[in-house]
Amino acid sequence: MVRRGSLDRYDNPYNDSPDPVRGRRARFLYPVRVRLGMPTHVLVPYDGSPQSQAALTFTVSEWPDADLTLLYVIDPVTAGFGQRALPGSSEEWYERARETARNHFDAARDRTDHPLDTRIEVGSPARTVVDIVDEGSFDHVVIGSHGRDGVSRILLGSVAEAVVRRSPVPVTVVR
Repeated sequence: MVRRGSLDRYDNPYNDSPDPVRGRRARFLYPVRVRLGMPTHVLVPYDGSPQSQAALTFTVSEWPDADLTLLYVIDPVTAGFGQRALPGSSEEWYERARETARNHFDAARDRTDHPLDTRIEVGSPARTVVDIVDEGSFDHVVIGSHGRDGVSRILLGSVAEAVVRRSPVPVTVVR
């Protein structure tokens, strides 16, 4: 049985020697995946913002041969109390959010000639991105960041930072 984080799972050639201090193989919190060469399937979380557009542009220019998937995450927290309290309004809100996602995807297709796969999910944005990457079909994530720092980042949080900390694959943050 191979435990999560075991070096044996991915045959890491860079750290395959025993730990000299503990006398056993080093263990990591997250699995170490070593992939040489260019990414083949890149996930780009996309919400139509200028930051996500910059992430898409960067991805297309940096890895023109990679398969790209745009991900739009519908965050139920953005639904106000009125949408959750009135009968039938949550379905309307959800359909409007899906239509918004489709419009963003159409605009993204107009911005680039690169073929794009699209995916719409519901949940917390950072957690959803990491969960989708954990499924195993992606080998890189490119995410846009608003570039907040200080108190605003602490109060508002950072989806990009959470993805960078929790993702099992490399993440490129575009500002």
